[in-house]
Amino acid sequence: MPRIKKNTRIIATAKDRIYVGLDVHKKSIHVAVWKNDGLADAWVAGADYDALAKQLEPLRPAVRKIAYEAGPTGFVLARLLRERNFDVLVCAPSKTPQVAADEAKCDRLDARRLAEYAAKGLLAPVAIPTEREECERAVVRHRDHVVKNIGRVKRQIKSALLFHQCGELASWSRAERTDLLDSDLPDELRFELESLFRELAFFEEEKKKVEEKLKSILAQRRHAKAVENLESHPGVGPVVSGCFVRIASGRGAGGERMLRAGIVSPGTVQGRRRGGAVPRPGAACPAKWGDAPRRSAVAIRAGKVAFVAD
Repeated sequence: MPRIKKNTRIIATAKDRIYVGLDVHKKSIHVAVWKNDGLADAWVAGADYDALAKQLEPLRPAVRKIAYEAGPTGFVLARLLRERNFDVLVCAPSKTPQVAADEAKCDRLDARRLAEYAAKGLLAPVAIPTEREECERAVVRHRDHVVKNIGRVKRQIKSALLFHQCGELASWSRAERTDLLDSDLPDELRFELESLFRELAFFEEEKKKVEEKLKSILAQRRHAKAVENLESHPGVGPVVSGCFVRIASGRGAGGERMLRAGIVSPGTVQGRRRGGAVPRPGAACPAKWGDAPRRSAVAIRAGKVAFVAD
């Protein structure tokens, strides 16, 4: 691990323009300082966010932007730096400019590139959520994980039945599962299916608990209007609302921005509707679909919402 530097010797005034790039990891943070037209300093800091903020404090009058990529470390660092009156930009890794030439890549160079790109205005920011927003979004992500596990276990059951040529389940009801286990099966296969059914029952019960939690989050007053707008359309319930409601805390000139969605008509099949194509995302909804002037189009394809906008 590179030697950790405890401070910087850069002298800066309010007339200077300093941009800081951070490559954040679990145990270390690579720091690059871009001053005016070139790299002024670079060092490695420990994963102590408070200590990092103190290192950058002498430069604060000249710091125009601190940038790092969104990743597994979350947004704790961004929120702390904002509390210390730094202008922080968290960028999407997928939208960070990539060098066409085959160049070396390391944490030090990544930090330097972020500082340089921030100085040139080439980074696309993502919204920095509050701690509460981050926790609420974790509930939505957890539901996705549980649903994926349900699908995985069902595929394992189907594969086992196909491999042993034991027919298929007519449905996933508990009665069908019991009938299958009571049929003439080899002991080993019955043991495998019993284990898989127990695992499936566990994830199904977890899904119910997570969705109840999601409903309680959406029932909060600050989400009420957005949820009401979304659920005013047929087929939109707490799950879709939980995934697409904008969890915002009133930041910005317009305060909290509510999602207003116009869902395609029930006649939609594979991206098309009776009487014409589904409008492109962002296009105005036909009047017969609802309050067109105040809503944007949401296309549902293969049972998934493809786009939601103000």
